[in-house]
Amino acid sequence: MKIFSLKCLALAGMASLCQVALAADAVPISPSAQSESAPADLQAQLDALKAQASGAVTWALNVDLREDYAPYKLTSSEQKGTASHPLVHYGVTYTAGAGALADAPANGYAGGYIRRVELGATGKLAPWVSWSAQIDLAALKLEDVGLDAKTLPLLPGLSVPGYEWELKLGQYRQPFGIENQTGSLNLPFPERAIMDGGYCPAAFSSATPVKLVYERIFGAQLITGHNYGAFGYKLQAALGDDQKDQDPGSSATLGAFGGAISNTYTAATQSLGLTTDQDPSEFARVGLDLNALPTVATLSVGASAIHNPTNSKLLAVTGTAESWQDTYGFDALLGIPAAKTQVQGEWVCQNSFANDASSYAAKGVHGQLIGRAEGWYIESSTKPLAFFNKDWTQMDLNLRLEDVVPDVNAAGRLAPFVATSVQANTVGLKWSYKGRNYTSLNYTNYALNGDYKAIAGSSLFSVQQQINY
Repeated sequence: MKIFSLKCLALAGMASLCQVALAADAVPISPSAQSESAPADLQAQLDALKAQASGAVTWALNVDLREDYAPYKLTSSEQKGTASHPLVHYGVTYTAGAGALADAPANGYAGGYIRRVELGATGKLAPWVSWSAQIDLAALKLEDVGLDAKTLPLLPGLSVPGYEWELKLGQYRQPFGIENQTGSLNLPFPERAIMDGGYCPAAFSSATPVKLVYERIFGAQLITGHNYGAFGYKLQAALGDDQKDQDPGSSATLGAFGGAISNTYTAATQSLGLTTDQDPSEFARVGLDLNALPTVATLSVGASAIHNPTNSKLLAVTGTAESWQDTYGFDALLGIPAAKTQVQGEWVCQNSFANDASSYAAKGVHGQLIGRAEGWYIESSTKPLAFFNKDWTQMDLNLRLEDVVPDVNAAGRLAPFVATSVQANTVGLKWSYKGRNYTSLNYTNYALNGDYKAIAGSSLFSVQQQINY
């Protein structure tokens, strides 16, 4: 019995040592916790494991499967107005089209397709510098790619904990608003708001879909912020080329919104969807967090601005070759924990200027306004099952209202009239699974200049399946 007991104790001791060794491999040991008497070879192995972990490449895959049904889309003549469905804007009635819009035959689409297959990789070059690269295999275009340096000192030689800079070099989402900085994986709906490029049954011009603000730029971004508890701030600034969201096969010149607004790109290089922007643009955003009563409500507000040269000649600053866009936006994000609800809204306006203002006034007027576009949306996400059990957070009920006016000056334009505004109402139900996978059902109906009868049948029904690894 004594021999048997000793054997049991020996086996137990060996098992304990194995557990300690496994724990040492699984949990990195901080320098302060390491024993000075640790064997040199064991210390070398631990250092090698740390170095390997810091330089390891992390892969991610996002697959978006869609089944859409959109029975009707406006033709170019129909969206000018008809006798039975005239378009009225600022007191002016337009009936230039032919035929009744509500009675037009179905010309939409229905079917399933792969919306995106995003393959991304990230890794570290140093503890404070990481790299990332992402490609959409479905659209054959590069998305995020570049370097991200964090915890840079506030000033050269001056390091203040909690007050550091983040520097991004490469192609990333531009610092404007909320939705444009949110990846498709984390959006509540399969389609973004119309003003951010979501599906629209009325094609205002060659710019389809409508986009007041593109998503990505290639350049340099600086980010800083601090959270004081009840109050916080975030500052973002960027200088870079507006890359048209890397649309493969797009033309070098894009005329948007009935010709009122134009973005000119020359020497376009479109490998993997990349294009060359003629002139650099400036971007800025200021965000404030107001969380005095976080258990009651949290509020974040922001203001954004873009100055985007659209010159017909490189770096033009005078003469008829000079043109530009100034875009402004305001956003807010309200969280209401007791109601299991989050509400988000944005408003964006885009003014287009040129020295040759043939659309509105005599030529040669510097900085003449030649177009103004506006858009807004407000959406909410609620977890209805969480009212019955706080752990039942898999279901989201999403609602969105939105409005886009591609040219608020259309009534005064000399160019042919185009549809002046589109409204949309969307309801969606999303069910999330383990990890970041989910299925969503969504329905949207549309109105032209507030008239839901004008484009009857132009609704969009979509079933989305997100698969993520």
